[in-house]
Amino acid sequence: KDDFAELEPYTELKSLTLNSCGLTSLEGFPAMPKLVRLELSDNLISEGLECLQDSSLVLLRSLSLANNKIATLDALEPLLGGHFAPARVALA
Repeated sequence: KDDFAELEPYTELKSLTLNSCGLTSLEGFPAMPKLVRLELSDNLISEGLECLQDSSLVLLRSLSLANNKIATLDALEPLLGGHFAPARVALA
């Protein structure tokens, strides 16, 4: 499990880049209700995107997951519908 505890105080962020951080999971991702752009490229994430649904990302419009370990479209299903539906998801 990756540790996101250090990010918890930063609830006002509008953009966050965590590229090339060796992330394997998004479990425990903190609530960031003002986040509009999230960059998670070049990590080792293969599944578990449902953890983002619990992070109050109601304003998220851009999510970059390029160069991760996502092998199937089923892994992207948590990004569809509900209150969490980024307008742009980059996989490459």
